[in-house]
Amino acid sequence: MTDTPKRMRSTAWAAVALALTTPIAIWGLLGQQDSPGFTPGELDYMVRPWNIPPVAEHAATIGAAVLLVLAAAHLIRAAMRGLVDVRWLTVLGPLLAAGTASALLQRAMTAGGIGANIGGAIAEYALIPFIGLMLVVAAAFSLYMWNVAGNARRPL
Repeated sequence: MTDTPKRMRSTAWAAVALALTTPIAIWGLLGQQDSPGFTPGELDYMVRPWNIPPVAEHAATIGAAVLLVLAAAHLIRAAMRGLVDVRWLTVLGPLLAAGTASALLQRAMTAGGIGANIGGAIAEYALIPFIGLMLVVAAAFSLYMWNVAGNARRPL
């Protein structure tokens, strides 16, 4: 019984780790989306990509992917054992969608091409409202869980 708060904290930390590592892992796995066959000096950019050394980018991607898998496994195991109120996943899901969309948006806007970056502009107009909507949905579900659902018996 005394380790129940510890278990709740560990699932909360796993949820935070999952929400934070998802955009980093997706961003790293996508890689820079420059047009093939051109040198970086020949390409036009809507927004210049971050100047991150390849070794640091690979390390961040691998670290985020490993943490993502471990956090997801911990949350799945806790949910299967009944240690997590699965209604909290309605908060976590939109946060993961927003993180994934932000990684896609960053890669689309920093893609190098010849001429205008139409894909970056389309991604900007589609994904920014989507990210905002997902954050509002996550906040609304969170407020619902804390206020209406009676402080959900087992929070993340």
